Amino acid sequence: MFEKKIHTVCSRQAALVSDRIVESLDSFDESSFRRAFRLARAACAAPAAGARRPPPPGRSHYGEWFAAAFGQESTSLVSARASRRFGRFLQLLSRMVPGEDSSCLTAHLSNRPFMPAAHRDAWREYVVLAKRRLEEDVMRMATDEKRERGASAFTRIQGKQIV
Repeated sequence: MFEKKIHTVCSRQAALVSDRIVESLDSFDESSFRRAFRLARAACAAPAAGARRPPPPGRSHYGEWFAAAFGQESTSLVSARASRRFGRFLQLLSRMVPGEDSSCLTAHLSNRPFMPAAHRDAWREYVVLAKRRLEEDVMRMATDEKRERGASAFTRIQGKQIV
């Protein structure tokens, strides 16, 4: 059964991930930032304590973790008082978009972080970038599906003898 609360494994790793994210933002270290996010995703995709299986596909706890880590002013890893940190957060998050999994982009867009007013335009730019990437994924999937249907039809035609 899918749990509505933040995943237990995510909770156990939360302090480690939080520390790594804050350190990577303070030092503006992109590779550390990426590693921290990979760790969070891996923890959120693992089975809950006592569960036999991981969450069903498309039901990762990553979105819940993202909302908990960045959604509230009082608990955000990039709090409103740290405008510089939030600016770096958006820059590093934007750099990840080209290789980002669609489910992660959707989680970011669905769980908007709390942000200083000065960064709302930058967030809108991130939203446009992420949505464009999601549209590209949809187009690529449609193209792949057409290609597969075409190859399947060609195979059927090729298998028949035309006299």
